Amino acid sequence: MKVCPFPADSGRVFLMKVVGFLLLLAGWLLVLAALEMLAAATPRALFVVAGFAVEVVGLAFVFRSHLAVAEVES
Repeated sequence: MKVCPFPADSGRVFLMKVVGFLLLLAGWLLVLAALEMLAAATPRALFVVAGFAVEVVGLAFVFRSHLAVAEVES
């Protein structure tokens, strides 16, 4: 068995990477917007946690896209 250097469904993997990096950016922007717009500590903390959760989901997408390796029989 040979391991192919490129995934079998490379378009889907590329889309996963793009979505993952966009979620990382969106989470960061959510945190910055919460710090700028909210004055009270509790809503600010909740939005920061939500932004961090979005970043974790984005990071999971990026890592999963790197794990998608197709095996090709010789």
